[in-house]
Amino acid sequence: MNRKITAAAVGLLSVLGLAATASAGQKQAVAVTIWPGAFITVAYGSLGTARDSADLNQMIGCLSQGSSATCWATNAAGTTVSCSTANAADLAAIHSMNGDSYLLFAWENGTGNCEWVYVRNQSNYAPKLP
Repeated sequence: MNRKITAAAVGLLSVLGLAATASAGQKQAVAVTIWPGAFITVAYGSLGTARDSADLNQMIGCLSQGSSATCWATNAAGTTVSCSTANAADLAAIHSMNGDSYLLFAWENGTGNCEWVYVRNQSNYAPKLP
């Protein structure tokens, strides 16, 4: 699938997902969510929310290894997904993450290669608790 089309689809999903959970407060909890689509699968969530979750399953993050990285997510039900990338823009986004970031990544079904990685560092995401 064309990377631009995938980015547009993921961007739209991100906006729709965030709009549904947006509120007037200073903290926004975004649980780890896995959205399996017909052509692409999307995973997203706030790192702080995953750490603070009451269940023992939620995790989301990326591991950067030199010129490549792997992102993974596990939702509350225990479903785990992952994809890998060597794309410079994706790596730059991954390297900008911190413990309180929002992460969204997507891949074309059947490939295992990330088509898009989106990181948002913003004060409204609930910070992790000890």
